Amino acid sequence: MAVSSAIVFPAVGLLRLSVYTRSFYWLIAVLLAGFLLTILRNYLEYRRVIYDPTWALTFQSRFDDMAEARGRAARILREEGQKLGNIENPELAGIDDVLDFFEDVGQYQRADHISPELAHHHFFHWTRGYWQAARPYVEAWRGIEPARWDHVEELFETGCDIELKEHIGVRERLHLSDSDLDTFLSEECRE
Repeated sequence: MAVSSAIVFPAVGLLRLSVYTRSFYWLIAVLLAGFLLTILRNYLEYRRVIYDPTWALTFQSRFDDMAEARGRAARILREEGQKLGNIENPELAGIDDVLDFFEDVGQYQRADHISPELAHHHFFHWTRGYWQAARPYVEAWRGIEPARWDHVEELFETGCDIELKEHIGVRERLHLSDSDLDTFLSEECRE
């Protein structure tokens, strides 16, 4: 009997230990599965939010309503192209509305409210034209306010990255030639 007790009690102890050990492992597995499901749910929600077209369509509508401001900015950029560094000229202020619009889109892209792909899809054509035409004006302002229209530049650069990813090429080829830029500005003046 003493021998059987010496074998039975440790065996029962091992069985209990293994039950607790199995319960512990199940608990770890359930917690890990919950953690992974939470990460997956958050990732899917994040993708849904940034690819939700609501912000892009809101900005698109706002941009379409800016036809007069866009035309005014395009005319100024065409007519004053060589004098854009003179920010003291009050006529150049007509460019600000368009740059401010793209600054907003760029900020929303940076804050992940609109995906870079949606921003590119809706605005790259115009971002490229206005950024290229207004760059001397922006650089003159940055002499006074270094962060002015930073998100416009980021919006343009991100759009270029997407263009290069989709249509393998060279970044320099994304810049409009002088005649293409003039055509772009002429079309914007007519809108």
